[in-house]
Amino acid sequence: MREDYLPLGSIVLLKDARRQLMVIGYSALDMKNKKMFDYAGVLYPEGFLDSSLNLLFNHSQIDKIINIGYTDDFAKKYLEELNKANKNKTNEQLCEETLKEIESRVEMFNKKVKEDQARQGAIAPSANEESFGVELPVQSDIENTENSSSGEDSDSNSEFGEI
Repeated sequence: MREDYLPLGSIVLLKDARRQLMVIGYSALDMKNKKMFDYAGVLYPEGFLDSSLNLLFNHSQIDKIINIGYTDDFAKKYLEELNKANKNKTNEQLCEETLKEIESRVEMFNKKVKEDQARQGAIAPSANEESFGVELPVQSDIENTENSSSGEDSDSNSEFGEI
């Protein structure tokens, strides 16, 4: 990994490229090929349009720095910590660590969603839970909620139920 990252927002031209890129991230992981890159970027001036248009590249691929983005002490400290964390690690080690971190965050998110749902009254699991690892309401739950808030539930004192 680099010790002289460009700040976010920097505009660069890669070797043999015709379009400029804006730096939007560091230590970007290509999940498909399990490879780390110094930067993530988007076409400039369009910016982010779709995640499939994000480009991953290394500092060595930069031909020309058009503009250096904004930086401050917080960003400098972040990059120092990033360099310390990545120092003397292979691309494979960085990929493995990043994948573990992603899995851990997804697991924590799913746990938090389930806890929130339990506090609010459990929502029935749907087929979406298997695809996304998150329980989402099924159509019948949505219809039941709409029916009870439309006045069909005569025991309700307000549109939000009993107070």
